[in-house]
Amino acid sequence: IKNEDGSRNFDFKRKTVIASDTSSNDGLAFELNKASIKNTRFRFINHAKKQKIELTFVNNSIHIRNAQDGMALNVKGDLLFAQLLFNEKKGAFLENTPAKVDLRADLFLKSKMIVVYPGSYTTIEKHRYNLNAFIQLGDSARKLALRIESFDVDYQKGGKLLTPKIRNVLSNFSVEKPFDVKTLVIANLDIKEDPVLIVNINVKDNDIKIGNSKIPYSHVSFKGS
Repeated sequence: IKNEDGSRNFDFKRKTVIASDTSSNDGLAFELNKASIKNTRFRFINHAKKQKIELTFVNNSIHIRNAQDGMALNVKGDLLFAQLLFNEKKGAFLENTPAKVDLRADLFLKSKMIVVYPGSYTTIEKHRYNLNAFIQLGDSARKLALRIESFDVDYQKGGKLLTPKIRNVLSNFSVEKPFDVKTLVIANLDIKEDPVLIVNINVKDNDIKIGNSKIPYSHVSFKGS
């Protein structure tokens, strides 16, 4: 359910239990343990905030373990990100990007939360990015906290995953060797504002060129935030 002003983008609907209905304990009971999703597009648009999340589940399997307050999920397969657009002026993340995913998560229906646990990862252009996340979809606050960690990241390939505005800044530099990155993204899903990005970089014995003149610097090592 989504109102015209962009509020209440997510709502979980559950069947109302009628007090006089006693047949539920006597009938056939079953649980869903595995689901397959193929060629299915997820498209979320908030016209008021000019935000868009669009991706296709190309071929995915979901193993499910039911719990008292929700379910445990293991998601594996192929995705195609069309875009993740949070700020129209700065452009979208992950434009036209295929990815493989292996996610271990819990979905809590009552508290309306999704927790993606460490050990989850995505592979983009044969490179692995470790993931874990917390997503709050409650009525009072909708927030996302996403942690991404990767080692031996290629500067050019990693930069393609970012927004055009960030890529424009990165184009002033050239980094020859891979390096390690840890990123924390914190976003408020109810307010039109830039997400908080905390990025830690570890560069060891690298060769870097800066500016249009491409002035070279050799054997550069540093840790930055």
